[in-house]
Amino acid sequence: MSLPQYATGVVMLALCLGRAAPAQTAYTSYETFEGWRSLVPELHQPRVCNLTVAGHELWAHRQLRLPAETFLHGDLRRTGGDDWAVPFADGDDGAPCAYVLVTTRGPDGWQRLLLQPVPLEDRSSGFNLVWNERERAIGIDHGQRKRVTSPATLVWQDGLVIEAKAGYVLDLVLVTEIIEWVAERGRFEYRRAVPPEEWDGDRP
Repeated sequence: MSLPQYATGVVMLALCLGRAAPAQTAYTSYETFEGWRSLVPELHQPRVCNLTVAGHELWAHRQLRLPAETFLHGDLRRTGGDDWAVPFADGDDGAPCAYVLVTTRGPDGWQRLLLQPVPLEDRSSGFNLVWNERERAIGIDHGQRKRVTSPATLVWQDGLVIEAKAGYVLDLVLVTEIIEWVAERGRFEYRRAVPPEEWDGDRP
């Protein structure tokens, strides 16, 4: 191999070695779900919301994988813990989403922090969970939105732009039910917000 060819090979090898590996997707196992299910003995047939009974069967037999990002999770209490918020239905495919389980994973397994029933009048539309980083709170999202817009503007003087402001369109989540960590009492607590609070919908 000539010197130029050798040098080219070294450069290509260095580029290959320096290239970042693609991010690995984390998945939630059915065994994890079984750990969650053991925390809610008062539910007769706990089921992850938006996943059918048949879907749970596939999940149990490793024929379906659920990305961890399906669920709201992270250090929700700022304690360095692995905290998860899981929406549950209780029953077959016709049962509505009706509960939020907040749980944390420790050295001895899963620990229940809160099981919050969703009021009956709010169950028909279903819900998702959103996060408010500033408030360290979980919002129960029933799909209500408020659009906030501002146009882009340019100010000209003598043929030159002397001031520019970017426009934006934001769809804020209107949250009426909130589960928040109250550090001084060491627990999650539920409250209703009247009027609704306007959230961006962060991720932990």
